[in-house]
Amino acid sequence: WSAPCHTNLIEFFWYLMRAIEFFSGIGGISLSLPNEIDVVQAYEVNVNAVDVYRLNFPQIPVSQRSIEYLTEDEIDLLKADAWLMSPPCQPYTRGGLRRDDRDMRARPLLHLCQLLKDMARPPKFVFVENVVNFENSNSRAILMASLLARSFQVQELIISPLQFGIPNERERYYCVASRIVQVDDKCSAEGTLVSHSLPYFSEEGHRTIRPLGDFIRRSDHDDVALRIDENELRKATPGFRFEILNQDSRISTCVTKAYGKTLQGSGPLICIDPCCSNDQRFQEVDESHAHTLRFLSPFEVQSLLGFSTEFRFPPNLSTRQQWSLLGNSVNVKVVSTILRFFLPPQLS
Repeated sequence: WSAPCHTNLIEFFWYLMRAIEFFSGIGGISLSLPNEIDVVQAYEVNVNAVDVYRLNFPQIPVSQRSIEYLTEDEIDLLKADAWLMSPPCQPYTRGGLRRDDRDMRARPLLHLCQLLKDMARPPKFVFVENVVNFENSNSRAILMASLLARSFQVQELIISPLQFGIPNERERYYCVASRIVQVDDKCSAEGTLVSHSLPYFSEEGHRTIRPLGDFIRRSDHDDVALRIDENELRKATPGFRFEILNQDSRISTCVTKAYGKTLQGSGPLICIDPCCSNDQRFQEVDESHAHTLRFLSPFEVQSLLGFSTEFRFPPNLSTRQQWSLLGNSVNVKVVSTILRFFLPPQLS
């Protein structure tokens, strides 16, 4: 078997390309897809995420069935050409104790890896997103073994939104595997070779990082729900340096699912004082600064993640619940660019 090169593909009816979105969350990967790819089924167990997904993608059926119990016959019935997924990251993070394939939350991914090896009709394209450190995991080795056993061409990437001019250093691992197009295989089941940029991708126009002000809504300065509680600042660990940003900032850490629940280390705070200096990104603050600081609004977070302005949350979800869901999502701009590069020309 030899994969055709990217520029000499045999004609294919791409408008029929069908995809399954596993671990769909609120639908960031679906938002990243070209119109010619039809997501025929999504799987997600989080009730709030399912509600958001159904609101924004009413045409896509969403199942809350646990992925680790899916059978080969169930997947075969969907006749999917592509598997798209962002599995739980906790097994590969310090906060999740990095238990890797021993973590119960890794079981659904490992089950898909086994299905991939056993299926009579495996997909032609697989896309995986996860946190940095997944590339050093046993789970990744199992994934690679399954992909290479089915003659997939594989490319692994570690990409940050900063590379696309977005003021957010949310570096993530991406795996693109194809049985249709050559993707310049640079990995093996034993190795951990990872590219930090898209091969042949021109960064012209992406070199200048936009100011955070391009993503901030001034009207949110007056939202009392976004203000910092003085008591929380008073309880902060002595000497802790918070990330304080303003509209001129050109870098920020990622907003985690704990944003708004845990003040320390869950994401940046915005200074609404016009005289706020941009000289020092990390600062010690106390309760006297509470009136000048606020959280990013969910709308601002989704803007940093590349979600469209039309993307909506059900009115019954609290601000904190929206932050939590966004903290688990993908960067739409980054994912769409990666897919545009690696998918066949007819789709990109």
